[in-house]
Amino acid sequence: MLKKPSRPQVFAAAAGAMLVLGLSAPAFAATSTTTGSKVEHGPASSHIMVTDTKCDADSAYGLYKYSSAGEVYRRENDTGCNSVVSKYSDSTIWYIKACRNTTWASDNCDSNWRKY
Repeated sequence: MLKKPSRPQVFAAAAGAMLVLGLSAPAFAATSTTTGSKVEHGPASSHIMVTDTKCDADSAYGLYKYSSAGEVYRRENDTGCNSVVSKYSDSTIWYIKACRNTTWASDNCDSNWRKY
């Protein structure tokens, strides 16, 4: 005779299935960070999000390219502390880089391009 599973067993099985299926959180293909700025690529290949992660007078921006040798584009986020600004494109964005507008010094950026 089969034994009915307990609630903890059912919960554990459901949680495991969600992790396997990827239902626990949205996946981002690439992330670039620097002090005060974060750029995430995804979940779609033509989408980036720029987050201002520091509550100060400086704003964040993301750089992105459609190819390794391609033109560099910029998406500003000057809307304030912990705000997120999105950019949707008609083409796949392949490279991203997080940067920070700094008032009294040169801008600081992630040292590397992050590839999708």
